[in-house]
Amino acid sequence: MKKLLILIVTITLSSCSTFMTSYKGPIFNGSDYVSTDVGTTYHYKRVTLEDNSEILLEIKIENCNKDKTLCTYSTKIFNANDKLEGKYNMDYIIKNGSVHIVDKIYKQGSLLLPAKLELGKEVNLINQEEYGEVPEKLVITKEIPSITVNNNEYKDCINIIFETITPTESKDLKVVTNQISCKNIGAVNKELAILYRVRLNRDINDNNFTLYQTYLDTLQEITHDK
Repeated sequence: MKKLLILIVTITLSSCSTFMTSYKGPIFNGSDYVSTDVGTTYHYKRVTLEDNSEILLEIKIENCNKDKTLCTYSTKIFNANDKLEGKYNMDYIIKNGSVHIVDKIYKQGSLLLPAKLELGKEVNLINQEEYGEVPEKLVITKEIPSITVNNNEYKDCINIIFETITPTESKDLKVVTNQISCKNIGAVNKELAILYRVRLNRDINDNNFTLYQTYLDTLQEITHDK
C-alpha cells in the first residue's frame, strides 16, 4: 500500500514525455498485451489493502470472431467463501493494432492501448462518456524480460501506469493503476487506487482528490477449457 500511495502522490507522467522524434528505443505493440485465446480463464485474487479482505476474479475469453479482432470476455466475482457475487461481460476490439473496450461503463468504446507505445513516453487519451470527457494518461516505465507471480513465470512483460478520471453525476472518480502486463496474457500483477472529488461547484482545475480504496490484483493461475 505504501508503494502505491507514493505513486499517487508523486506521479507526474508528463516528466516522461520529453523524448525527441529520434527515439531509438523499443516499440511495443498494444495488441500484444491482450489475449485472444478462446476458452482461457485467468484467475485473480484481489486484496483490499485497507483491511486485507479478499475476493476472487475469473476472467474468461468466451469467444472471438474469425480474425480475432473482436473478443468477448466474461468476468465472474466470487467472495472469500467462493460464492458468486456478480458477473459482467466486456468486448475487446483490436483495430489497426490498437485495443478498445466496450462495457457497461464505456458503452461507446474506450481506447485501452494504442497500436504503438514507446518506453517512457506519455500517451494522452480522451474518451467521451455520459457525463463528459474521460481523460487518461498512460506510460510504460520499464521493460521486464520475465517475472514470477504466485510461483508462475511470465515472459516479455512491461510495467505500465494508467491514470484515468471518469466523471459521474456527483463525483469525479480517479483511478491510478500500476500494472505488469505480459505478452499474449495481459495483467499478471496490478495495483489500483481509487480516489474521488465532489463534482458540484468544484474548480475544474482542482486536483484535491480523496483516497477511497486501494487494491492489489495478482494472477493466481491460467486454465484452459478441455
